[in-house]
Amino acid sequence: MASPLPPLHSPILYTSPSLLLLDLPLSISHAQQNHHLPPQKKPTFLSSPPLTAPFPSTEPKSEKARARVLATLSPEAQARDEEYRVLIKDGLARLKRDYDGPFCAERVCVEDFGRRGRKRKRKRGRKGMADDGDGDGGGRMEGGESTALKGEGRGEQVGVRNEPQLKAIASSSFALELEGSLSPLVLPLDSEVDTISSIDDIYNRPVTNASLTTSATLKINDISTSPQHSSAAAANFSIPPRSTFCLYHLESKSAASVLTSLAEATASRRFDLVVLDPPWPNRSVRRRQAYSTSENTSTDEANDPFSTIVPILAPLLAPNGRVAVWLTHRETVRAQALAALESWGMEVVEEWVWAKITSRGELVYDVEGTWRKGWEVLLVGRKRAAREKGAEISRPAEEEKVKRRLICAVPDVHSRKPCLKKVFEEWLELADGDCMTLEVFARSLVEGWCSIGDEVLKFQWEGWWMHEQEQPHE
Repeated sequence: MASPLPPLHSPILYTSPSLLLLDLPLSISHAQQNHHLPPQKKPTFLSSPPLTAPFPSTEPKSEKARARVLATLSPEAQARDEEYRVLIKDGLARLKRDYDGPFCAERVCVEDFGRRGRKRKRKRGRKGMADDGDGDGGGRMEGGESTALKGEGRGEQVGVRNEPQLKAIASSSFALELEGSLSPLVLPLDSEVDTISSIDDIYNRPVTNASLTTSATLKINDISTSPQHSSAAAANFSIPPRSTFCLYHLESKSAASVLTSLAEATASRRFDLVVLDPPWPNRSVRRRQAYSTSENTSTDEANDPFSTIVPILAPLLAPNGRVAVWLTHRETVRAQALAALESWGMEVVEEWVWAKITSRGELVYDVEGTWRKGWEVLLVGRKRAAREKGAEISRPAEEEKVKRRLICAVPDVHSRKPCLKKVFEEWLELADGDCMTLEVFARSLVEGWCSIGDEVLKFQWEGWWMHEQEQPHE
């Protein structure tokens, strides 16, 4: 029987070769490291309240209606979903049998801070639920965005007042006129707080924290991104040690030069692991414009961010490199991701299923549901050449099948995915320091990684972090 690990020591609360319980907020805060600080002095990442019970069912009421939903899925997709259900049911049963600790660590929530919290009513979907429109369960079920559970945050959204909107705008003249690559900005500079005058100073430009142990504070005096956006107060962002980032919208004109300059800012100039969370089409997100997707940024595939970077990433992958891609439940999305891996000379070797659970260890939606599904899938691929060398070629046929593993985690604020740095180290034996990692479409930074995206600093803003001297309002 596995024992729970103290949350301050690791975001992994339980682990086995094929099942892992992860604390989502801790996975992000742990990835910041700050080795020079004792645990009690490290800043705390603000969250939404954990879900305490599953969402009410929105499943079709009749067999005829259910059949209509199933008719939209291919037999292959239905069989795959059934395999996911078995994996999830078996994994949750094992957790309840072998693990006696909490299913998530204690959280400090945004609404505990009157000066930061913002609570506003959301539009109601059918039966009082937030309506994604996609039927994939992926749009608004995360804790802070639609916590429609027995009095905990019902009908409210969690946000942070005055959060900077730093999305790189594809139509901005700066992005469109960029030619060639910009020299990296290396931190720390000459003072305790590294200050730049404008967001233009880092758009499309690699920024590196060269410190081996200490986070840098980057202060941007003017966070406006275009003449249409008025200037706001200066904002501070924490940059983890040994991390490199580029604030950039991955549009076609200059993506190659920007990604190449990001790779050149590293020692190896090749990446052993590339992690992607693409802005896949999503009707709910498009309707609310919560973040850019390939549907609401462009109708031309040539300017679709994911399609754009597929040929660009190929020469940046190490010979034995691996790629991990987050999917939605759409079959077209899966097909597009598989086509990308094929173009890189890769094959899928593992599928990791993130089961979104409550603080009591239940799936957030009915596991048998067809309309909304409480899980997301990460495909893990690697170069075929790695399988064609040495003794690996003689492995039994059954070992050539895709390996499935289960990650259980209580969801958090909308758009937060768990940071899988520790999971890659645990399951793929990719040791920190020996593995050069690139995260594409990132929303936070990770110690020792390179990250790129138009929201790459989103959760690095100081407003999402509570420091030792700050205390929640009673």
